[in-house]
Amino acid sequence: MTSTTELEGTLPFYSPDDPTDERWRNSTFKNYAAYSMVPLHDEGRQELLNHLNTGEMTTNHTRMAPQFDLAGRTLRDVYDYHLQVREEHDNIHPHFFIVADQEDWRTKGVLVVCLCVDRSKGEIGERESLEDVFEWVVGVMRCGVDMADCIGANLGIANVDWTEYKEEEEELWGGEDCYKNKRYFRITPITGEENQ
Repeated sequence: MTSTTELEGTLPFYSPDDPTDERWRNSTFKNYAAYSMVPLHDEGRQELLNHLNTGEMTTNHTRMAPQFDLAGRTLRDVYDYHLQVREEHDNIHPHFFIVADQEDWRTKGVLVVCLCVDRSKGEIGERESLEDVFEWVVGVMRCGVDMADCIGANLGIANVDWTEYKEEEEELWGGEDCYKNKRYFRITPITGEENQ
């Protein structure tokens, strides 16, 4: 299975969105688009949607994207298509989507992609604004199918941050240390060294 670090390397580093753009600010309660990079028959598609929406922590805000089946395509293809979908459908969450990339998504989980992950530029000191401390990057993470929509909701209301979920990914899914990933931290918080 390809690591999420390798997968995020296929996507743009920086978010396509400007954090100051008002159209992106009110996206709470929009539907999370779900896509599949593996072939799913009608029953499999419905089963995936049911699992995404009926877990203990779900918000029941996940819907199949207009063109859900992107079997055989790359994550970059899904990303590009999502940018198009969110422009055409204002009920789709603009910054967050879910992807079944493994045939056995029940045990191997699904990917969540967030287009507005806060990246630390370094030490938080006496700066004038948050834009001086953080910038938006594109993030990819693996999680259990029953948690995907909950992650979107928690990120949307800033109840949990991306780093906490990446720590969970490392523990539960064998993900890599997000503090050493330059996509999320320019400077490693513990050592103060610049990430390569």
